[in-house]
Amino acid sequence: MRRSGLAALALGIGLALAIPGHDAQAETRSLTLPQARLLARDALRDGQPALAYALAQRLLQANPDDVHALLVIAASAPLLGDAKAGREAGRAAFQAAKTPGLKFEAALMAARAAEIEEKYAVAQYWLRRAHQAAERPEHEAAAARVFQSVRRKSPFSARLSFSYAPSSNLNGGSTAEFLEVDDVVYAAALSGSARALSGTRLSFSGALSYDLSRGQDHNTKLGLNFYRSFNSLSEEAEDLAPNVEGSDLDYGVLDLTLTHKLRESAAYLPDEYSLTFGQSWYGGDALEQRLRLGVAKTYDLGEQSQLRFSLSAENRVSEQGRADRRVGRIGLQYGHRLASGDRVTLGLTAVATDTTEFNYRYTGTQVSLGYAKAEAVGGIRLSGNLAYRENYYPDYSLGIIASPDGRTDKRLSATLNAEIEAVSVYGFTPVVTLYGERTNSNYSRFETEDLGLSLGFRSAF
Repeated sequence: MRRSGLAALALGIGLALAIPGHDAQAETRSLTLPQARLLARDALRDGQPALAYALAQRLLQANPDDVHALLVIAASAPLLGDAKAGREAGRAAFQAAKTPGLKFEAALMAARAAEIEEKYAVAQYWLRRAHQAAERPEHEAAAARVFQSVRRKSPFSARLSFSYAPSSNLNGGSTAEFLEVDDVVYAAALSGSARALSGTRLSFSGALSYDLSRGQDHNTKLGLNFYRSFNSLSEEAEDLAPNVEGSDLDYGVLDLTLTHKLRESAAYLPDEYSLTFGQSWYGGDALEQRLRLGVAKTYDLGEQSQLRFSLSAENRVSEQGRADRRVGRIGLQYGHRLASGDRVTLGLTAVATDTTEFNYRYTGTQVSLGYAKAEAVGGIRLSGNLAYRENYYPDYSLGIIASPDGRTDKRLSATLNAEIEAVSVYGFTPVVTLYGERTNSNYSRFETEDLGLSLGFRSAF
């Protein structure tokens, strides 16, 4: 029906509806409720939001919980300049809806109205509810796409995750029973607290950021990153180290970072600058404060490849009576997207730590290889990482026991992540991670192994 026809019909009936208790003036000038709903939808589709809104309001007089009328108002009110009314109508429609399809539509309408209001956090909340109500994969994908679009507009972003993991080595303890240096065994048994202690770890992490300034050529943001772990020892570990409690191994980090990124910069100049102030805790006590200055540069190598160079200098101030440490780090990361969409990454990192405490003075290098599947297989998306790290402590000693060659630790680690996309709760998907690492050292105190399986949740979009 054309716009003129819709308007004429609406005027002809005087917006009268044949509803229980309503005395229609003439049968030929009345509408049934289904007809009125259809007319309101047609008016909205044909670009007549005012007519659609008026019809929906009359429908609500007959039934305040009319989901279809509420949906029409949720869609038409923002077009008439009242996004708040649209969002509230979307919320009311969601509460009144009895089917997942109607709930999906209502949540989507509420999100769009909130986006117009520039209430981006509210919009993301409703998009997660829309994703949860979606019955079809294409509806889930649509909610995810709109969510990402809203996230790009919003000056605030948040990413949260948590995991629960049994571990064979919560404390990074040794697998050896006696102290051994350069294949020489000393008559000194390692203490229980120095041995590997098994148990479980519950951890929470998050990254919050707010855009202080955003333009076509730059982006300046303030970020807050945090991590917190809670540990519980197994009975075997409690017997091995009776003076150690799980809470003694709890660890926390809080970082406040100011980052300035440039869209373009000269080839020899950084395009990213960052300043970080951090605080860490161990066993419930303050561990250290740190101040880090970093720069980075990203080079596009064609459409599918990138090379990122990073450099940072950091000062760490101990809050447990130890000497301050100065840490320098340089990194190089190459990323390439294959024709299949899968992504391969190769990383190389070098680090050097200087301090007056010789046991904490070291240099190290690490090489890593990562692979991430673009498409899920059987509802599961796989990714993994393999890394080798070597640290050298030239002046390390344990009292009078020392190696003329210093201490060398060689660590090999691997992780395999399985994101179960077939299961989603408000856009959060479970992630099962299998991880393992082994460290070989000429000091048996630092011969370690750890194998574990963790279950966590993270945002799918």
